Amino acid sequence: MKKFLLIALAFCTFTACDDDDNSDLWEKVNGQEEKIEMLESELEALKLKIEGLNQTFKAITEMLNGGLITGVEAVTDGNKSGYTFTVQTFDESEGTQVNTYTIWNGESSAGPQIGIEKEEETGLYYWTLDGEPMLDAAGEKVYTSKAPKLRINNSSKWEISYDEGATWIELGVFTGTISSTSIQVEVKDGNVIIKQEGKDDITIPVVGANNIKIKFTNINAASGMHVVKNGVYLVEYELENASANATVKAEMLNGTNFTVENLPGQNKFKIASKGLITGDVVLVHVYDGTVCMHTSFNVTPDPTIKAITITEPEVNLPLYYGASDDYVYTGELRLEQAAAEDMTFSIIPLGTDAIIPQDVTIPKGRTTATYEVRIKRNVLTAGNVYTFPLVFSGENENYHVSGEAKINVTDTPVKIKLTGAMMDSPYTYEGNLDMLCDGNYENFWGSNYAVATCPVGDSKYGVYIDITLPQALYAARFRYYTRHNNSNAVPQTIVVGVSSATDWTELFTVASGLPSANAVWWNGDVVHYLPDHSSFSKIRFGVTVSAAGNLINDAAKSTALTELEVYGLY
Repeated sequence: MKKFLLIALAFCTFTACDDDDNSDLWEKVNGQEEKIEMLESELEALKLKIEGLNQTFKAITEMLNGGLITGVEAVTDGNKSGYTFTVQTFDESEGTQVNTYTIWNGESSAGPQIGIEKEEETGLYYWTLDGEPMLDAAGEKVYTSKAPKLRINNSSKWEISYDEGATWIELGVFTGTISSTSIQVEVKDGNVIIKQEGKDDITIPVVGANNIKIKFTNINAASGMHVVKNGVYLVEYELENASANATVKAEMLNGTNFTVENLPGQNKFKIASKGLITGDVVLVHVYDGTVCMHTSFNVTPDPTIKAITITEPEVNLPLYYGASDDYVYTGELRLEQAAAEDMTFSIIPLGTDAIIPQDVTIPKGRTTATYEVRIKRNVLTAGNVYTFPLVFSGENENYHVSGEAKINVTDTPVKIKLTGAMMDSPYTYEGNLDMLCDGNYENFWGSNYAVATCPVGDSKYGVYIDITLPQALYAARFRYYTRHNNSNAVPQTIVVGVSSATDWTELFTVASGLPSANAVWWNGDVVHYLPDHSSFSKIRFGVTVSAAGNLINDAAKSTALTELEVYGLY
């Protein structure tokens, strides 16, 4: 239209020499210029209205697809009134996004009428155009998860785009007709109400400002976590502006090479890498009633990190619950190469208050370090089996502990690994005391009845074996195997004593129910302990009566065992 104005002015310049004779023509030209200016003004206003309509598209799209309306502000502009909405959304690639949109009520637009319908079978909302579903290039409904754009092209035709303006589809000729939009909004009683003539209102609650923040205290979320193969990591966090009921959930975007364990009430979650690893993203969601927030950080494998291994990643601990003291388990961390500097790691028990947190330091120049795990017995309950996973957490970026220690606590006694060096007895026959724990039933231990210097039996324990335990026990049970080829020396009464120093205290006596034949196991099912629940580090296993007679005063009457086993509770 500006081109038309220039042509008209040029025509006037070359055909008229007398202004008075061409006054009518000038009036027409001036009038045309005014019309052009008015039309340009209308088009500029229409452009603003279209931009406002696009804002309506985007705002409603976010509201109907899980966005949180966290703020509403009434606005006016001349005779117009409306609302500016703050909408919070979450995108897996971009994290939490906060945008503001202004929707003008009663705002006019030209041409197409925009609306929303609900699909009954799915419950999803889709856009309508002049009362009909908007269809994309594939002929599918345009759901509100997409926000269309409108424009008027250079040919004065309406166009719509369903792909953020990458492609446009013509809708029709712009006639200059001004009509009222079909969508309006109202804020009432803490809700945003989307109104359409002849259709049900859509109500969306305003949740208020979301000021929840999560701060990771032991990692740099901006740079992400650098991890080692088979590493186990605790991510600790603090919440700000959240209620006591707020919950945090972490998950992996991919999850192929990592697992996440959320630890409610501990303000931390655990990430474990498994096998050969590639990068991944940790998604963290905070929920607090109707308000939530989301964030994320990267997890990246780093081959330059040196792995520290746990020598016994899983240990079964048979604990006696009647004792009152703490039990101390000893483990070891090991490096392939000597440490370049002192490194301290915290032992963090997960999900229990029965373990006292402690630190372990690998000194510079060393390849190993011993750590202790102290378990509080008084918070355990007899009969239960506990699993106490332990994570070793440290701040040294060059060294990571690979894996975690797992301590399984039970009240079932376990077999003590005995050796001949742990045993002592004045009564031996057919070899040495190693026979009693080697499973070789052809040999046996017994009183030296064929030797003239055989000592007489002890006044309380008869013919006996003393065992020095590698670790003090609180309770024990016993098992033995009779001589394989002679039932004449089978025990008929056994007496077991224990000691912590030099004095012996009787633990139990069994005078019935013992096997009477050779080559038979006696399984003592009873778990024995001292009345005061004290510990003992030595055991005296004695036979006072055998099938050959009373051994207290006459050891030559003889007795024999082929194997002896001790099961203990620490």
